[in-house]
Amino acid sequence: MASIKLKGDTSGEITIDVPAVAGANTLTLPASTGNVLTDGAALPAIDGSALTNLPIEVKAWVNYNQLSPSIVSSYNVSSVTDNSTGNFTVNFTTAMSGTTYLALAGSGYSNTGRGGYFVGEDFEDRAKTTSSCKFKVRAASTSSSDAQLIDREIMNIIIME
Repeated sequence: MASIKLKGDTSGEITIDVPAVAGANTLTLPASTGNVLTDGAALPAIDGSALTNLPIEVKAWVNYNQLSPSIVSSYNVSSVTDNSTGNFTVNFTTAMSGTTYLALAGSGYSNTGRGGYFVGEDFEDRAKTTSSCKFKVRAASTSSSDAQLIDREIMNIIIME
């Protein structure tokens, strides 16, 4: 049976040397706070399914181009519906457990136009469901009645539950 060696130094840093034997090496740590650092070697992909007991988790995200309209990249987003100018719906691959999830939205800077923009859930239509969330993008204005709906090139949406 192989053993794991712990090496420490005066800085308080501890290094773990894995056994030099063939096969998978698994290290199980107790549930506690702290950081895990590596020496730069590649780590296996983490898909988030093993992360449990967290107070809140990212359940979906999308980088969306409203001008195309097209999804640039995403996680747990099956599609984005272009409802009209400045109005779109993010559809989830796997539904949320309820409608109290947190939806964060932002519009990134691009060369297609400058100025302030507000992006947020569409509370007017009460269109938040377990399978989708509707958003609107408005140009900044001195009066809310003048804030027109507008399409933006870079939209970033994060859904947390």
